[in-house]
Amino acid sequence: MNIYYSRWTYFLLKRVTPNRNGPKRTNRFIAGAEFVVALGIFLFWLAFFTQDVVNINDPHLKEIYMAFESAFPFADFYLSLMLIIGGIGLLKNKLFGYFFSVIAGASLIFLGILDVSFNFQNGLYSIGIQEAVFNVLINLACLSFGIYLLFAIWKSKKVGDLSVS
Repeated sequence: MNIYYSRWTYFLLKRVTPNRNGPKRTNRFIAGAEFVVALGIFLFWLAFFTQDVVNINDPHLKEIYMAFESAFPFADFYLSLMLIIGGIGLLKNKLFGYFFSVIAGASLIFLGILDVSFNFQNGLYSIGIQEAVFNVLINLACLSFGIYLLFAIWKSKKVGDLSVS
């Protein structure tokens, strides 16, 4: 018995049928990178609260920096949660993985821009080579990985792409 499916029926069946091929290689890479970034955020805060990682000699500037950084643990916890949920979803080839990965990418860009703005306004890039390199690396990591996440997810979720269940 030959059954004819209309284009819309095929579309609907394709949307609810699980993809048996598993996650794409790109999704596995993105998910792994998301897990690494989430772990990096956790390790940063572990070091921040257990060691003196701030090398600022000016006591007033150090107080301002500590107050600024103290506002970030909750936001970074939220970001890490989005990264982990997004990574799990991508590994399972589920639509929520794309959704949470986009949220994580946008959050990384926002936090990176906020950090760059604070560092420029308070001269933190010019107080010492070690502190400058540390801040530049964190800022570049946030901005570049956030932008990468947005573009990679956008590219893999084009309108009409039916490969994700």
